[in-house]
Amino acid sequence: MNKLFKNKKGKIEDLIYWFFYIPLTAVVVIIIATSANALLYQTLSTQNLEYYTYSKRVINAVSYEDEINGRLFPGIINPLKFNEQILQTTFDRENYKGKEFGIKIELDYFDETKLDKTIYYSEEEYDISKIFYRIKKEHYVLVKSEEGFTPAKLTIDLAYHKKRYPD
Repeated sequence: MNKLFKNKKGKIEDLIYWFFYIPLTAVVVIIIATSANALLYQTLSTQNLEYYTYSKRVINAVSYEDEINGRLFPGIINPLKFNEQILQTTFDRENYKGKEFGIKIELDYFDETKLDKTIYYSEEEYDISKIFYRIKKEHYVLVKSEEGFTPAKLTIDLAYHKKRYPD
């Protein structure tokens, strides 16, 4: 008879143990299943992908390049490379022929003693009256000079022509 009571007491302790851990396990399984489902069925966003590729080409074209090993520093701008001829050589290739877009790039120094500079790629395509789609973003960069580094804001404004998107 004594043995029977010990088994019942053990079963009650086991029941209390499973009473707390089964719902907890169920909650963890549900969280893992819903997060995996959300990741699998999430749509791939390609919004502003073309702007991203153009802006990276612009930033790489005007970036400071180490003379010794040829490494580009994308967050550091070389003021000698910041001109319209660099943009012409960057975008005048077979990949960009026939695409009607214009780019306006502004370099605004936070230091008021330095002159701000604006350059264009295809200024006639950047004409405000013909713009259909426009993306403008700011990047905070450093400008390398003989004195050191000067903080500045690089604004890249990409404008697509109306003829590119038919009505």
